[in-house]
Amino acid sequence: MAIKQDTLFLGMTRPAQFWGTHWAALVANVIVTMYSFMFTEELWAHMVEHGEQRENLLALAQWPKLSGLTDAAVEEEIGWVVRLVSEIRSVRTEMNVPVAAKIPLALPGAGAALKERAKKHQDTISRLARLESITFPKAAPKGAAVIVVGDTSAALPLAGSVFAVAEELLGPHSNTSAQR
Repeated sequence: MAIKQDTLFLGMTRPAQFWGTHWAALVANVIVTMYSFMFTEELWAHMVEHGEQRENLLALAQWPKLSGLTDAAVEEEIGWVVRLVSEIRSVRTEMNVPVAAKIPLALPGAGAALKERAKKHQDTISRLARLESITFPKAAPKGAAVIVVGDTSAALPLAGSVFAVAEELLGPHSNTSAQR
């Protein structure tokens, strides 16, 4: 018999008066969770005294199936942050931008929702992608490396920067990043 899912196990946020009605399911779920670091086979075997018949060892029992712990909107938003940071890092690597250099990010033509999302995660994006700032111009700056993440267009204005000029002078295959 599989373990019964009980919402008390998911956080014990229910009021105390409900604990008595779900006590057996709560204890069973706690025992399954504790199995990896405690000897609970004996407790598992004695659960039959509380109305729960056990057909096999705890080691063979199924883990509780958790559901309802995800939020699609949050997953999409954080996924966007991860993809944006990954793309910025890829462009930085391809363009030989020094790791310590902080560069600006432009989100041209950003709507209200994109501006709000970018401002909400600005600290995280700036830290992980080593950005100096995030701006919202009407159009991408000239000479910028353009990144597309889903329906978001982003631009890294690298033209005219010290490392872009150095790469032009020394050639694309120079080892300028090691000299920095």
